[in-house]
Amino acid sequence: MADTPMLDHITTVIRSRQTEPDDSAHAAVVMLLTETDGTLKVLLVKRATRETDPWSGHMAFPGGRRGHGDRDLMATARRETWEETGIELRQCTAIGSLDTLHSAVSPDMWIQPFIFSCTEPPEVTLNEELMAHYWVPLEDLDRSRGKTRIGPKEYPAYLVEGEAIWGLTYRMLERFIGILDGEG
Repeated sequence: MADTPMLDHITTVIRSRQTEPDDSAHAAVVMLLTETDGTLKVLLVKRATRETDPWSGHMAFPGGRRGHGDRDLMATARRETWEETGIELRQCTAIGSLDTLHSAVSPDMWIQPFIFSCTEPPEVTLNEELMAHYWVPLEDLDRSRGKTRIGPKEYPAYLVEGEAIWGLTYRMLERFIGILDGEG
């Protein structure tokens, strides 16, 4: 078994404050973590540029809208992650979830973030909805805080791999890091 003290700590912290997932949310995403050689990494994907996607070209977590056949949001998270990345989450451990967040783009849409961990980074096979993926060290996020300009406005962001992580994904990461730092 792999030595994963950081993942063990995260599992303890998240599960100690766990509430039931909000099954009334409209979508789910997966924050997938892995730890190798003492470095904790999170999977981020870059969405493909598509006119019909309000998050077109954004950095995000795998996930999407709840389907009619999804029995709950955990099923949505698993299905969407499989469809977008080819990652079968049965090979990973479900740690828990964060509180739901609403989208600024679609304020009536509530998203449920789930946290999973894998002992090894799984192979990623992107579908047509995505154009890239990155295993980003969490420690790089703290060092990469900045701002990004979207139209006339500036927004807080993490700047990694030449990409801006802002908006909903930024807010989810901030909440997660805050919990780990004892602020959530």
